[in-house]
Amino acid sequence: MAVNLDSAMNNIRFALMALVTAMAMVSPALLEAQSSYSTFDFVDFNVELMTTYQTNPENVEYLKASISNQLNNNGLVQGSNPDLAVNIGVVVEEEVQTRESDITEMRYLGQREYHWERDEVLVGVYKVGTVAVELVDTKTNRVVWQGSDASVIRNQKGIQKKIDKGVARIFRKFDLDKLGS
Repeated sequence: MAVNLDSAMNNIRFALMALVTAMAMVSPALLEAQSSYSTFDFVDFNVELMTTYQTNPENVEYLKASISNQLNNNGLVQGSNPDLAVNIGVVVEEEVQTRESDITEMRYLGQREYHWERDEVLVGVYKVGTVAVELVDTKTNRVVWQGSDASVIRNQKGIQKKIDKGVARIFRKFDLDKLGS
């Protein structure tokens, strides 16, 4: 059987040119991001310990769902044996708001001696919740991205919406293509 060598070489050249053209159309950063990071999962943490610090375990589940949504929107999927481990830190602290008493508040008029001292006056007590999110490369065990947000916690009313807004603020500058750089 006679093979036309010129025809075969032309087919190989055409195939190589098509392959090179196709590779040039795909962004190298996109190829790297897709091959490097495509899956995530959450690092296990002790919810009982978190409840000690007045963090509602139900809110932690809302938080994880909101973070998952943000990562899904950026092309990552949750799965076993993940490329990225999601580490969440939650701190709820009680803060005290005070103000300094002022001499202009003294309204005493009379003949008795009156002693006035500057003092801190309690205005209110409130809670501040801080959430930190770290994405860790599971192969190198290095943090490749981190973000955080803090907000005043007044009550549980509308907490899911507040969590979603806070997580959206955390992920505002998230860019899958630039992880670790």
